[in-house]
Amino acid sequence: MTLTLRALALVLIGLVVGSLVRPLQAQPDGAPFQVGQRLTLSYNVERAIDCSVQEIRGSFLRCAPPKPDPFMKFPVYVTWYNTASTESISIRDK
Repeated sequence: MTLTLRALALVLIGLVVGSLVRPLQAQPDGAPFQVGQRLTLSYNVERAIDCSVQEIRGSFLRCAPPKPDPFMKFPVYVTWYNTASTESISIRDK
């Protein structure tokens, strides 16, 4: 009986605390770039990536793969880039 009362008390405390906590809200989709645009993503002085945006999911974007090279022996992998960790993003003309 004591265990049942304790369990009920914990459930009630959880409901009260849960009702006081403000629910999370999604970030608005307001990326300054769109699918099809060409960007340069700069992560630091030594790393800059030229990108033609193919897909955007939150703060991540997927660039179009480079044109296939007939002499390349390794497959091209799909890479997603985190725009929140970039130092700068430059939008280039199409």
